[in-house]
Amino acid sequence: MKKYVVAFLMLGAVVCSLILTACSSTSQLEKVEAREGKVVLDGLKKGGWEMNDISRSLELAVLRHIEKLKDPANQSVTATATCRIMSNCDLAARTEVARKYGQQAALFLRERIVGDNNFDQSNPDSEFAKLYSGYEGLVQKEINGEIILSYDVVRKAQNNTKEYKAFYIINEEKASKARLRAMEQAFKETTAAQKYASQIADFVKQGFKLKMDE
Repeated sequence: MKKYVVAFLMLGAVVCSLILTACSSTSQLEKVEAREGKVVLDGLKKGGWEMNDISRSLELAVLRHIEKLKDPANQSVTATATCRIMSNCDLAARTEVARKYGQQAALFLRERIVGDNNFDQSNPDSEFAKLYSGYEGLVQKEINGEIILSYDVVRKAQNNTKEYKAFYIINEEKASKARLRAMEQAFKETTAAQKYASQIADFVKQGFKLKMDE
């Protein structure tokens, strides 16, 4: 009987230890997130940035943005633009994100295909080149609806213009579907390696980290 009691107590100690470790890890993560939010907030304030939507506070916008990034499927993308009319600022920033996304998605696909010896690419000017080009433009079109504005800030610039910075969220699950739609359309517009469609689709499904020039 004593053996069972000792075993039970030992099991309880292990469980408690695991719980405490998990709580400690969560606490540490929250502290890191809080520090990250403060760094972003301080940087924006020192840079003279203010919320474009004056009904929201900058502090809350930054915190909610970081909260969204707790979902591993979400990635943050930032773009800037300079303009006179605010609607043009949003359009310019969103278009730049879509352009960059399409460009990097095509490059990512090209690298995967070139690095796979199972593809016959003896002719570099073959239909593969058309596939990459068509896919890039189609991804740019398809991803546009998946670029979700989290918050945006503005500050005065030269010659009565405004500098605009937008923080967007792109969800990888939705982005993957957008890339697949682009791939399907690209195959309709070219006969490029359709016998490799399944393998190419696997590459298209793979996510990548979008890099934007600050």
